[in-house]
Amino acid sequence: MSAAGDKGAGGAALGKKKTKDLIRDRLADISNQFSQSKSTSNQLFTVVPLTTPDQVTASVTDAPSNLTTSKRWSIKYANVKQFSRIKYQLRPVGIEFFDLFGSTFFLQFESQSEREEIIKLIFQMPIVNSIFWNPLLRSSALSLSVKRIRQALTKRWLRGAISNFEYLMHLNTLAGRSFNDITQYPVFPWIVADYKSDFLDLDDKATFRDLSKPMGALGESRALQFRERYNAMNEVGPGPFDSPAFHYGTHYSCSAYVVNYLIRLEPFTKLAVELQGGCFDHADRLFCNIPSSWKSASTDNLQDVRELIPEFFYLPEFLYNSNNYDFGTTQSGDVVSHVRLPPWAHGDPREFIRIHRRALESRYVSENLHHWIDLIFGVKQTGQAALDAQNVFMHITYEGTVDIDQIEDPVMRNAMLSQIENFGQTPSRIFSSPHPQRKVPTLLSSSTLATPSVGHQYEGNTLSSIEAYVKWHTPLAPALVAIGKDYAFLKKTLTAKVIDDAIGDVKLVNDKFICRSIGCSFVPPRFTKYADWGSVDGTIKFRVHQSSARNREVNKMIGVIEGAHHCNVNCATFSDDGLVFVTGGQDGVVNVLECLKLNGQRVFKQLAKLVGHEDAVVSVAINK
Repeated sequence: MSAAGDKGAGGAALGKKKTKDLIRDRLADISNQFSQSKSTSNQLFTVVPLTTPDQVTASVTDAPSNLTTSKRWSIKYANVKQFSRIKYQLRPVGIEFFDLFGSTFFLQFESQSEREEIIKLIFQMPIVNSIFWNPLLRSSALSLSVKRIRQALTKRWLRGAISNFEYLMHLNTLAGRSFNDITQYPVFPWIVADYKSDFLDLDDKATFRDLSKPMGALGESRALQFRERYNAMNEVGPGPFDSPAFHYGTHYSCSAYVVNYLIRLEPFTKLAVELQGGCFDHADRLFCNIPSSWKSASTDNLQDVRELIPEFFYLPEFLYNSNNYDFGTTQSGDVVSHVRLPPWAHGDPREFIRIHRRALESRYVSENLHHWIDLIFGVKQTGQAALDAQNVFMHITYEGTVDIDQIEDPVMRNAMLSQIENFGQTPSRIFSSPHPQRKVPTLLSSSTLATPSVGHQYEGNTLSSIEAYVKWHTPLAPALVAIGKDYAFLKKTLTAKVIDDAIGDVKLVNDKFICRSIGCSFVPPRFTKYADWGSVDGTIKFRVHQSSARNREVNKMIGVIEGAHHCNVNCATFSDDGLVFVTGGQDGVVNVLECLKLNGQRVFKQLAKLVGHEDAVVSVAINK
């Protein structure tokens, strides 16, 4: 089997192990090494579902014969949030795990049958916090569960409950794309078509790329050449490997593109050097200019129809040569270092990411993204619809068109695997009908709205889609807070407790506002207690907000955390379930604490101490 791990960041080691004997408690340690892929590094692993009194842990262990001294990766069953079947080299042999803390782990088995045995074993374990947890559910029902999850995600996106970025990330995961495998890395669309203006007008349709067409069909003259190529191949008949006609001999996503985009960051720098035999590729072929890359992929180059990766919408660091690598000089004499940005980014990678992300979440993209989803994940991926959309790639990039296990000739098999690994893989198709369009409501400008009276009922879409509903912004004394819900804004007059200080945290519980001043955070999920982190010595105290039979005195201190910070705590928040507590301090430290209950007492265990910030931390946020 193979394993790839991600401890909250990009990919890690990949390894290969042949396993012959599956038993209840472990996979037997019988292995043969496969040939090494240039895109991965190899490491042997053995999967060991540990039999413990509480049945809470599984582990993946290095494969040396002396297992007592080998390294081990393990995960508590209670920490498994999600797992999914995934391809590896277009073979149905992988499983990817996601835990509650954002880490992922990729396992690849020798055969599909071995993978299914492990999935059956997982369903026998107490994965109580998994989105699939159901004591009556069996592995055969996993595909149905995934389909229901996908349908629920689509509904949430259509009503504006999740962003375009979040939805695309979910679709990539469901389609088998993974940060743990650069040969099937998550794929995102080019969004912007204007890389010349000093300022980007997100209200102008001309600013955006036509999302109804693949990259190869955007420039009409180039699109005509691709169509002529397809017609010529179709007349000649099948080519090598019985290849039917196609529009594009290259793919929109492959390992070379991923490494080239991220070449300024490790481990991709090292991978780029390994792929080129110990040195960087020629400077003219490196990713160094976003406007030029767009021009190449959209109009100029018949060999370039690449799309983007998620980092273009959240990670400014990949655009900056912070390690001062010597990438050489182009034929025109330009030194390759930082990535050249469009004028509207004003030379700032963070500004580029900020504006680019805004463009992704704009009205135009929201209302047209379904077209691109049809091309990449849906009905226009294959068949006559793909032909009509000029969206046909080489047949070996598609799932199910080639059965590697049936190729007996080792030379032919290795050639096919090399083609699959290096020239791109099409995501799994996850939609069998046209994707619905997202409708973004338009409200009148705030200047034309009459000031709503308190208690005025407003029916509309979710707040994430509303562009403007603010008539004025004036500080109120005493402080007053109002909260909107889905499809209702101030639906009825609610009683709010007024406090004399600035409000730091406010919740709506049983149609009542509860508030605490700055320096306090309510403890979910019942909000009967709060954390008081406003002291200057970094001490965090837990106090009673609502009296109970056990704690009758309001504001009574019932717990304390000392030493989390050596100076002021500037911000703090809980996860929605109250199990994780995150604090940020004047000392630039972020503490991540797990909340446990032992013998009825609340105990905090430090999960991480993040010290990478060079200045004070002023805001933290967490979802789960």
